[in-house]
Amino acid sequence: TQERQESIGVKSYIWRTSNDERVRGDPKGLYPNARPSHFLRNGVSFSYDKPPEGGNPGQAYRCRCYAEAILPE
Repeated sequence: TQERQESIGVKSYIWRTSNDERVRGDPKGLYPNARPSHFLRNGVSFSYDKPPEGGNPGQAYRCRCYAEAILPE
């Protein structure tokens, strides 16, 4: 996803989760104490050249999160 998005000029993205009980760090979910919390990252924008701790969406083992591209103008 990162390579595809960067090839069309995308430099940043909005972190999106699967919005269910298995999202890491969700206080009401199955893994409330997971670190880093993907739950807290949902809806937050990041840049590909400065990924958050643990990497970009989908990079961590069994991560189901994805990057919603912020398209260049």
